[in-house]
Amino acid sequence: MKIAIFTNTFRPFVGGVTRSIETFVREYIGRGHQVHIFAPSFEGHKDQEPWITRVAAIPRFNQTDFSLPLPFSFKVRSIFEKFNPDLVHVQHPFFLGEMGMHLGKNRGIPIVLTYHTQYEMYSHYAPIDADLVKRWIINVCTSFCNLCDLIVAPSDDIRTMLISREVKTRIEVIPTGIDLSLYRNPDRQWLRETFGIKEDDMILVHIGRLAKEKNLEFLFKSVAKAMRIRKNLIFFIAGLGDLETDLRKAADQFGILHRVIFHGKMNPEELVKAYAGGDLFVFSSLTETQGLVLLESMAAGTPVVAVDAPGVRDIVEDGVNGFLAAEDSDAFSEKILLLLSSPEKRAAFSKAALKNAEELSSSNMAERMLNEYARLLQKPSSALNPEIHHFKILKGLLQESVRKKS
Repeated sequence: MKIAIFTNTFRPFVGGVTRSIETFVREYIGRGHQVHIFAPSFEGHKDQEPWITRVAAIPRFNQTDFSLPLPFSFKVRSIFEKFNPDLVHVQHPFFLGEMGMHLGKNRGIPIVLTYHTQYEMYSHYAPIDADLVKRWIINVCTSFCNLCDLIVAPSDDIRTMLISREVKTRIEVIPTGIDLSLYRNPDRQWLRETFGIKEDDMILVHIGRLAKEKNLEFLFKSVAKAMRIRKNLIFFIAGLGDLETDLRKAADQFGILHRVIFHGKMNPEELVKAYAGGDLFVFSSLTETQGLVLLESMAAGTPVVAVDAPGVRDIVEDGVNGFLAAEDSDAFSEKILLLLSSPEKRAAFSKAALKNAEELSSSNMAERMLNEYARLLQKPSSALNPEIHHFKILKGLLQESVRKKS
């Protein structure tokens, strides 16, 4: 099978979408399938793989991890046609996702979209009315979904949300799996030895982008409350982002800066050892479609305390492999302290977490995805003109906004 993948974000940026693509592609190639990835170009970055094509783009458009591709590339069309894919799998419903949609529809081949992100939750980045932008994003994404032949939702919560928005295209829940071979017998002492953490200290770990939508101010407030009770707590946080300076200030104001370790980007091997070295993984994001870092933590056998939110509750089963807490700093810190005070509960949660990770292995998830691809190829794809009318939708919302104000 020949699979063309279009994405707005990819290496060198590290995030859930990049890890998802790399995980599935590794499994596809291992099974003898051919893949070609179309991704934005980034200054100074060169790929070793000949099956990655970079598209000229404005990187980190409007301070996000997305890149804005320049007008349609004849180079992409030529490479796409030469590759002659059986289907197109886009990772976003706009920018390069639209390019993939047009190319695929013109050839009459199936279009698959993985709905990685609740895009409307990022409307605060827009320089205009955030509520208007949010509604525009929802309408555009729904229109795009209904032009596809299959939608892949990383969680049941996202599937339910898309159905509620009147997405008519078939939706299958296929999370990004975990390459369990990376997590066999991880080094649980590396974190302590590398950063000079005492043996009697307990470590809270968080890994992810340092961005507003990750709700990290809340997490720091909750951790600070737990630290007031437990004086041997260390908070290790790995990730890059525009919020780092603000988070350092917050930690200083809470009086915990000396007990927080900020460590930027980590390679995959270091990430596994960081997960494995923690006593707990803490997570506060409200915008996840899956929360891949939660599954990675579980694969390392590290139990989780997370805010009860869509995408999270599909992975964290409260009281079984971790704790879910309300978005309340007192409630969240109480869950942290409860789990830290019970070695027996942590051991039980760890065992359940490992079992959960086994079920969601990258091999199993790739097999499910390939089965869905094969199912699509058994029937002709719709050849309708992929015209999404982004500006028509925006014009309608602007007119509605003006009417409400008048």
